[in-house]
Amino acid sequence: IKETDLIFFQSGYTFTGIHPYENMHRKIVENFPYNKIVFLPQTVKFKNQKILENVQNFYGKYDNIYFFARDKISYDIYKSIFPEHRNVHCFPDIVTTEIGNYDFNNNERNGILLCVRNDVEKLYSFQEISLFKEKLQKIAKVSLSDTNSETKENSLKEYWKKIEETIDDYAQYQVIITDRYHGTIFALIANTPVIILKTTDHKVVTGADWFEGVYEDYVYVVNDLEEASQVAQQIVTGFEYRKLPSYFKEKYYDRLKDIIEYGELKNDNL
Repeated sequence: IKETDLIFFQSGYTFTGIHPYENMHRKIVENFPYNKIVFLPQTVKFKNQKILENVQNFYGKYDNIYFFARDKISYDIYKSIFPEHRNVHCFPDIVTTEIGNYDFNNNERNGILLCVRNDVEKLYSFQEISLFKEKLQKIAKVSLSDTNSETKENSLKEYWKKIEETIDDYAQYQVIITDRYHGTIFALIANTPVIILKTTDHKVVTGADWFEGVYEDYVYVVNDLEEASQVAQQIVTGFEYRKLPSYFKEKYYDRLKDIIEYGELKNDNL
């Protein structure tokens, strides 16, 4: 590749110093030291100080890397380990660019989708979720799922078809309750109000901060399962659905090119 080519690392939870992608990231950074390299929005968290210092010592040598954090806590961590680095920015998850692209106003909505994780980040046990589901069924019909899929497709087109099927499915519900960050975003893409459950780290709750003042009446961060059931009851009883605006695409990603080319937004009045 040429030195003028850009290199992008996908958004996610991969900037931990011990993620399986770490060796690949470092190998590319070392072999293309003059190219602009962009870490699309990451959740940043380190297991201990030793790992943090290792990451700091390695990446701190390169001033051509653009670090994008997808929440305020991750941004503060980036800034603390790279205090002199000028290319550190706080950006919403790239999937938010799909919010506003779909219109489901004519949908007949029914029931509640409980989209919960099954990994080390979950806060609530299987038993607690099971009892919670029983309580919700007194309000409306409840379906249970997760955003993770084991489906193996042969092309990006087939993967995208699966994603759109998921969005269409989310648009069939009156409300979605989730502890998945992408469950939250997919709900908003489907113009469906979402109740956010806490997890063992900051990713989901701080990610929801992006929606404050933007889709405020569509996003509810709750303290516990009891509060979640109360909010679900209110939404199911009566909610005015609408197509959400394409705020994050227009405010951020349509202007990403300016940040990479000029180091800043040329017009920050939006």
